[in-house]
Amino acid sequence: SVLSSHDGSSGYLAMQIFPDLHDSGQIPHSIDMVFILDKSGSMRGNPIIFARETVHKMLNKTRHSDRISLLAYDNVQYSLFPEPVPATQENVAAAHNWIDKLNASGGTEMLAGVKKALSIPIAPEKRRVIALITDGEIYGVDAIYRAIKNDTSDNTVFAFAIGRRTNQELIDGAAEAGNGIGRHIVNAADIKPTVSEFWRRIRMPQISNLSINWGSSTVPTDIVGSDMGNLWYGQPIKLFAKYSVGGPRTLTLSGMANGNPVSDSYNFNLVNNNNTLRGVSKMWAREVIEYLM
Repeated sequence: SVLSSHDGSSGYLAMQIFPDLHDSGQIPHSIDMVFILDKSGSMRGNPIIFARETVHKMLNKTRHSDRISLLAYDNVQYSLFPEPVPATQENVAAAHNWIDKLNASGGTEMLAGVKKALSIPIAPEKRRVIALITDGEIYGVDAIYRAIKNDTSDNTVFAFAIGRRTNQELIDGAAEAGNGIGRHIVNAADIKPTVSEFWRRIRMPQISNLSINWGSSTVPTDIVGSDMGNLWYGQPIKLFAKYSVGGPRTLTLSGMANGNPVSDSYNFNLVNNNNTLRGVSKMWAREVIEYLM
């Protein structure tokens, strides 16, 4: 989906790349699943109860071919399986038992917990998915963004906000930096559908290693928006850019699906001297500001 606007000198485009709305039929990936659970004092009461239940339900959906690792933090870091272990019945049972014993207390040092998770080696044949579960009542969120964004490993971060007083900036920012999504769990009824959606998405990157060939010598510039990489079920990729000259274009998307190379081409037109959709330039500008912030 492409919208464009051109004021006579500069053009702006807004593009979305949509995943298939249905199950792609791909063979589900085996993953390294790393849980980071906030057990600081602000999690007392329902937040720690909901957080524990969220992890329990996630663990129940793992398969033997997956691996799991569990971290918790307050002002200290705690770990079960600091290195990922197979999600066998015995290891999952040990994880359930460990989670049940976590109680909310202490200060909040999320950055150290995130850095510890990012330092875990990734097996060459697996993808690593990090589930960050917190009420987000912390300071220094920029350092957490940078740690996730600047990590060179192939991580996908999903952030889950627990409770009614969450730091949505942290949740959205951490998920965006880790090319994942953020979700909000306010009450017990939110847990099951949120976990189901989470697993459905991480099992189905419909296209991995996604790249764009713009098919023209006048390639758009100042491109901002979603990180290219994986096209997930239910999560469009959004791109905004500038261009100089409009006209017909052929764009080619390439990547890997179910272990095989795939490529599709799409024809579209970028307008010249047509500012009817002038809001497109504002969409680009807002995204630039978001990136700079």
